Amino acid sequence: MPVFAALVPKEEVRHGTFDVAGALFAATGITALLMALTQKSILALLGGSLFVLLFVWRISSAREPFVLPALFTNRNYLKLAAVGVSAYIVSFALLFIMPQMLVKLHGLSAINAGLAIFPGSIMAMLVSPMTGRTIDRSGNHGILQFLPWLMAAGTLLLALFAKESYHYLSLAYMLVSVAFTYITSSVSNEMSRLLIPAQIGSGLGLFQLMQFFSGAFGVALSATALIWQRDLAPAESYSYIYSGMTAILLLSVVSARQYLRANRTSVH
Repeated sequence: MPVFAALVPKEEVRHGTFDVAGALFAATGITALLMALTQKSILALLGGSLFVLLFVWRISSAREPFVLPALFTNRNYLKLAAVGVSAYIVSFALLFIMPQMLVKLHGLSAINAGLAIFPGSIMAMLVSPMTGRTIDRSGNHGILQFLPWLMAAGTLLLALFAKESYHYLSLAYMLVSVAFTYITSSVSNEMSRLLIPAQIGSGLGLFQLMQFFSGAFGVALSATALIWQRDLAPAESYSYIYSGMTAILLLSVVSARQYLRANRTSVH
């Protein structure tokens, strides 16, 4: 901490206020909507929808809102956010589904299931230092153009072959993990370049909030899908869930292509 305090650039102190009401409306609405999904609760759905509407009203009327309303009208920002959100939904859902598949379908012990997933985690760690250098050297264009395809290819491999052998699962997760690392870093970096200075803090903060929400949503949706398909054979059920993840990532591909088409000169 002393080293951190010594190296961080000094900034002029600016006094402001924190939008407590906006934060509470957002947190309560998101939590209620997740409960509506997992508990099949109409009351939670109605309550969550109400608090989301209150959140929209609050950020539109507050002097210093929890989230800048202008971000929701910035189409390029929303396209980038969609790419990152899709990646987070799938990544967290995979970490929830894969251990269950390895134990229940392939009969692995808990420790062996962890070892089957371990190579993907190590790959993410190994490529992390390379990600920043790649972005600095080549920009975000290539990452946003090709890496969503690689992540979708990994989930498609899971849908088609993971039920045959857990080795396919290990290979597919390596692809997904590497792609996820590059995508999330590239999206955050590109947002910092896209937004004007006055919006960078709020824009990246909102994206981080969406990351947390999308990760929780991915787990909740996967758990709900397992319940919906409890009458199916486990292999078939897992395959359908992975196919759904592939569809989500194809939407990410579309969002990335639309962003790149609209910002062809600014992403290099």
